[in-house]
Amino acid sequence: MTKSSNVEVIVDRMIEYMISISDDHYKTYIASRCVELAEQFAPSNHWFIQTMNKVFEHAGDLVNIKVAHNLMRLIAEGFGEDDDAAYSQLRSSAVESYLRIIGEPKLPSVFLQVICWVLGEYGTADGKHSASYITGKLCDMAEAYSNDEIVK
Repeated sequence: MTKSSNVEVIVDRMIEYMISISDDHYKTYIASRCVELAEQFAPSNHWFIQTMNKVFEHAGDLVNIKVAHNLMRLIAEGFGEDDDAAYSQLRSSAVESYLRIIGEPKLPSVFLQVICWVLGEYGTADGKHSASYITGKLCDMAEAYSNDEIVK
């Protein structure tokens, strides 16, 4: 039913539905299906990153830690193409996205782990941000989430 031409509409509707329900078991299931479809049919790196952000933001710590590890692996390795420009664009898109998100209150721990790792690994890679700026953002996050030992 889902293919690359309709994945954006289907996943967006699934996320909207996931936001509206309160049953954690069903929310976990829908989140995992959104992740699977996004990984399989993503039309662009930017869309993929934004979709994963929505899943993490709205499903929170219900998202399996393996999803976070897979996301970090995809950002590190890319989608299997030998295109350095595409890798760089993927990482830059993730960094910019996460710099906008980190100011939001009450982010899920598993998402914070992804954000911290990506900013630490690739925050200065495109030359837009200095190491001191990225370090400052990471320190602010550690301070804001001082009760979360894993994030610290």
